[in-house]
Amino acid sequence: MKCLLFVCITLVLTGCLASKPTKYYLLEVEKPSTKAPFYLRRLELAAYLEQNSLIRRCDGKRIEYLEGHSWATGLRRMFEDSLKDAMDTSAKRSISFKIRRFEAADDNKFHVNVEYIEDKGNGEIAFELPCNASNPESIAATANQALAELLKRLTTL
Repeated sequence: MKCLLFVCITLVLTGCLASKPTKYYLLEVEKPSTKAPFYLRRLELAAYLEQNSLIRRCDGKRIEYLEGHSWATGLRRMFEDSLKDAMDTSAKRSISFKIRRFEAADDNKFHVNVEYIEDKGNGEIAFELPCNASNPESIAATANQALAELLKRLTTL
């Protein structure tokens, strides 16, 4: 009887201590109507972006990975797929990207900073969008808006 009671108590406590299920988010945008006039040669992400967790920058210096909130397939894969869809694969020009920042911050803005190298020269695309950085769903939705804006700016290079 004591053994059965111990097993029941252990199961109840284990259930209470179990972590919440992970929510997965996709980075999906519509294909732009105008394709960028180059093909993707190389894509680099800042090391902290290689994690699957949603990210929030705190105090301008600290990166926080949001437990229980992850990208479904990783940012690299979602970026590559979106960039390839937005580019003219038959183009003669090529472009390489280094994504330096792609995160929400405690200033309630979503920050994007991308360095590019292409045949006609180097440059940078940087912008911010308003974002409720305390809400993971808002972070994911704003990340989708940021990607759409990035793809739109690519077509004007």
